[in-house]
Amino acid sequence: MPAETIVATMMCAGNRRTEMSTRRKVKGVGWSQAAIGNATWTGVRLSHVLQLAGVDPRSTRTSAGGKHVEFTSVDICPEEKGGPYKASLPLIHASSPEQDVLLAYKMNGEDLTPDHGFPLRIVVPGVIGARSVKWLDRIDVLSHESQGFFMQRDYKMFPPNIDWHNIEWNTRRPSWTSLSSPP
Repeated sequence: MPAETIVATMMCAGNRRTEMSTRRKVKGVGWSQAAIGNATWTGVRLSHVLQLAGVDPRSTRTSAGGKHVEFTSVDICPEEKGGPYKASLPLIHASSPEQDVLLAYKMNGEDLTPDHGFPLRIVVPGVIGARSVKWLDRIDVLSHESQGFFMQRDYKMFPPNIDWHNIEWNTRRPSWTSLSSPP
């Protein structure tokens, strides 16, 4: 499979959580404005791998009813009751080449280090860092989003009329930045 290289900014969902907590208490680690980074990632497009497995590009559903792609890590988490960390993306996001989702094995031209997910991780540009699963063990296509703790019970902030039972996770995030050049 051809190697692809992309530049992507990864941001923790907790970026600026300390500031958000001054308005309304938000659970999680109290990051300030430093939970963000930019890197060059090299790997193969997830959309190509899914296509080899029979998933059409830009699919919303497989013939078997799959609507989400789950990524499972070898990282064991207490929150998962001794199970592995896992997260998922909607199939349409995972199977679209334009989304640049990578199975990455290099960062900034070097093999991944253990801290960054060696030997393989998912990189999901434009989506919270928690969905870019490190130390990848398996990929599954499911009929429902991942039931992992960090997908169902964390990384969500709700308006008053929404709670844990009626929220639908979305890969879209509001833009917090803009780029410009001098006139």
